[in-house]
Amino acid sequence: GGGIEIERREPKDGSLTLNASVDAGSYGWGGARADLSGKKEWFGGSLVGSYSESDLIDANDDGNPNLPRFDRYTVEGAAWFEFTDDISLKVGAQRYEESQREGPASYDFITSTRLSPPQRPVYIYDLENVELDRDQYDLRFDGRFDDGSTLFEKTLKRSELTPPAR
Repeated sequence: GGGIEIERREPKDGSLTLNASVDAGSYGWGGARADLSGKKEWFGGSLVGSYSESDLIDANDDGNPNLPRFDRYTVEGAAWFEFTDDISLKVGAQRYEESQREGPASYDFITSTRLSPPQRPVYIYDLENVELDRDQYDLRFDGRFDDGSTLFEKTLKRSELTPPAR
């Protein structure tokens, strides 16, 4: 697995900004997001949280779900320090969890064959539940000379997937 790096616009000095949104759709889909960020002179930071959920989707009403029911959330925090115009340090952490219920896993050929009348086949799928947990930590240091060359620029990432509890 790899990490995803999202570059956000840093807020202007002396500002504190809150963005929030809530939306809903078909099949019980709903989501919400809040983003708080601010900066004061050499220090800045942000905190982001999002949540979404959806009901199980059986679009063709055949009794086999096309997409699982899910609940998902993400929490992300970051801080950055600008020691000079040419030297900065950014640190951050992110938590992601997703729970999927009754998603299509594999076609059950034997059961489908036994239950199928010749005139109308029956398709049966095994269902599965999936739990995803991920933590990611970031550390970035930037240093530049006056001519634009880079003294040191490094992003260190650590990403962990938590195996589901048995």
